Amino acid sequence: MKTRFQSIVFCVLFLAAAFLPGPLKQARGEVNQGTASGEEKAGETAAPIEGYSKEKKEEYKKTAKEKLAGIEKKIGELEAKAKEAGSKAKSDAKKGLKELKQKKEALKKDLGKLETAGKTKWEDLKKKVDAGLEDLEKTYDKVRDYFRSE
Repeated sequence: MKTRFQSIVFCVLFLAAAFLPGPLKQARGEVNQGTASGEEKAGETAAPIEGYSKEKKEEYKKTAKEKLAGIEKKIGELEAKAKEAGSKAKSDAKKGLKELKQKKEALKKDLGKLETAGKTKWEDLKKKVDAGLEDLEKTYDKVRDYFRSE
């Protein structure tokens, strides 16, 4: 049992020693770039990564705005139903619709903040927007259920 454990430890250490020096040297800047073309290649790989994150951010903003627009449409439909509903459902729905509108406006503000957010602020706002969208959906479902119970 002891020799098996020693063998496993030796293999792990051997593999770590074999693969780590390259990335460690690169991280410390000890890798010899060689010619100017090596520098160009390093610059080429950095640009797409940065562009990729910008693309992902734009895609996220677009998706979040589309979800919000879909919920806004559903809220409009609920408002139309509320006008035709009976008195009990109407009063419950009125409170729920007010809550929905407040949450929707707060979410719109957060989406607007995404436009100018820096890298660290972006992650926090993204989580807040995701939570806001989820909360808005749950609130919508709750208000919609007022009409089903009528």
